[in-house]
Amino acid sequence: MILHFMRRDFKTFRMYWLLLAIISALFLPFANPSVLELLALTYFIFALVPVQQLAGVKFRSQHIMSRNYLLSLPIPRKTNFIYLGLRMQIFNLPLLGLFFLLPTFKFIDKLLPAQFWATNWHLFLLVPICGIWLSAQQLHSFLTWEEISSHLTSGQRFRAWVVTIFSYIVEFSFIVWMLVFSIVADRYSFHLPVGVALSLAVAVGGTRLYFTQKKWIRT
Repeated sequence: MILHFMRRDFKTFRMYWLLLAIISALFLPFANPSVLELLALTYFIFALVPVQQLAGVKFRSQHIMSRNYLLSLPIPRKTNFIYLGLRMQIFNLPLLGLFFLLPTFKFIDKLLPAQFWATNWHLFLLVPICGIWLSAQQLHSFLTWEEISSHLTSGQRFRAWVVTIFSYIVEFSFIVWMLVFSIVADRYSFHLPVGVALSLAVAVGGTRLYFTQKKWIRT
């Protein structure tokens, strides 16, 4: 079933994939810091595009599959959510791939200390974990927006928006702090041990994934 959904996703977004391939072919050979920033932003936006389509909406739409239909499929709902997560990660591959290609760009060596990648090998584990957190956060935000729109009063909607935005800022700040202070650098007086950084990343990503699963299943 997962292969069926992946084929369907590719067919639905094939023009986006084609456009992304053309942009990558045009800009990657001439990569510099500005180009990499542009590509990273493009890949990030690309990962956001299919969230609503993949998660489905609560009520049937002409263009988006009903979430009620997805939840009624003859497979366990937790398995269905795992399939959804895997489908979302497919759209994160360009962004993750760009990060893994960074050591191959010669100008990167001039910007970073010698042996940076060898010393900070854990980033190749941390970044994918953060990618999972980002996908879960994107899905959770979409479900929250859908839920907030059903509130009857403006006060309820305002309070819900404040809680949502605050939780996102706290989580995002924590992720950034964890990435920065897990990197070996003389200019930082505090260094977060690799094992602690990886454990915290798994804890934050796992917690967000758990609550997102609960929200998606019950809505």
